[in-house]
Amino acid sequence: MHFDVDFSELKNLADKISASESKWTLRQKELSPVERFKIELAEGIELNLSDVAVNDSGLLTFKDLQVILYIPDHGVSLEKALKVPKFGKKFHIADCKTLREMRLKRRYERYVATNDMTGNFKIYGTDDFGQKKEGILRLKVCQNCLESLNYKNFRNLQYIQKKRVVDGFDIHEFFSKYSSYFEYLPQKQETESFGYDDKWDQISYDYRQSKNWECEKCGISLKDNKQLLHTHHINGVKHDNAKENLKALCIDCHSKEPGHNYIFVLRKYRQLIASLRSKLKKSRIREQDKRLLNESFQWNDVVDMADPAVCGLIEMCRFHKHPVPEVGVDIFHGNSVYAQAELAWPDKKIAVVLLKDNHSDLMVKRGWKVYSVKEAMEYWFA
Repeated sequence: MHFDVDFSELKNLADKISASESKWTLRQKELSPVERFKIELAEGIELNLSDVAVNDSGLLTFKDLQVILYIPDHGVSLEKALKVPKFGKKFHIADCKTLREMRLKRRYERYVATNDMTGNFKIYGTDDFGQKKEGILRLKVCQNCLESLNYKNFRNLQYIQKKRVVDGFDIHEFFSKYSSYFEYLPQKQETESFGYDDKWDQISYDYRQSKNWECEKCGISLKDNKQLLHTHHINGVKHDNAKENLKALCIDCHSKEPGHNYIFVLRKYRQLIASLRSKLKKSRIREQDKRLLNESFQWNDVVDMADPAVCGLIEMCRFHKHPVPEVGVDIFHGNSVYAQAELAWPDKKIAVVLLKDNHSDLMVKRGWKVYSVKEAMEYWFA
């Protein structure tokens, strides 16, 4: 690939300050194995259903990356699907009963795994004359997958409401919602950085500094983790930098703003923010407001503060009138924190974690009942 770059303006500036010229060359950056694989995955990798793993929430994974699955071969139904998209094969986002039935029947059809977020799927088959043909189609999401995750409270919705969730399903939003489960995130879309002022980095820094590096929604201080405090445009217009249109939000609060599904948050950051919120609440109890000793979270507070990846479970607990849980609970042994539960009922020593690991085993040894999100969904609401 050839690029023509004009450095004349830069050279003029260098001449003005009598800067000496240094020799340099452009080198092609070597992609890491993960970066190469992410590019391949965005384009789609053909595999068998047996090659796909399932994580603790029932999400589909391939080589530790979140994926969706679809069958590109539409056979003689291709023309019908291209004319009326609802007749296309559904794509899968979770280990639903459809996929489990296929495994039991050993129907390992050829799937394509992808984390492409455009919603466009390459399909093929035969036309009405028996000729091979390809096309691009916006397939619908599998409703059994939405049911298994209780995505957007799908289990408790009426037919018309369910149809709206299916029709409005956004892959980008879905990946963002469950980003805490994955160390590596999908490729970003180029449009995400468009629309900002050229001086946005400095404007954002100055605004966050003016707010003393505190989240204006949940109140935590991020002086020691400044990269986790963002500047949010209230009206959604990225070039409108009037102070009354700006708001300092932690990355968790920011990701939950409407239309902000392009923000992916790693689990370690949500856990840190949950821990800071817990400490802030305790300090307010000690220092200021004794009424908070009797404060209990309401369900809307839980949804606001919890990791989005557990919201399906939260909605099921609310629907079945379970006690309101605490969010982001640090588990102590002596004065040391050795684990954190995404949701917990401390009086009953029941906890829900995103990923069961050695810390979960320690909790069990110390009398806790520990569930993954998938286990809680299956055991509590079968």
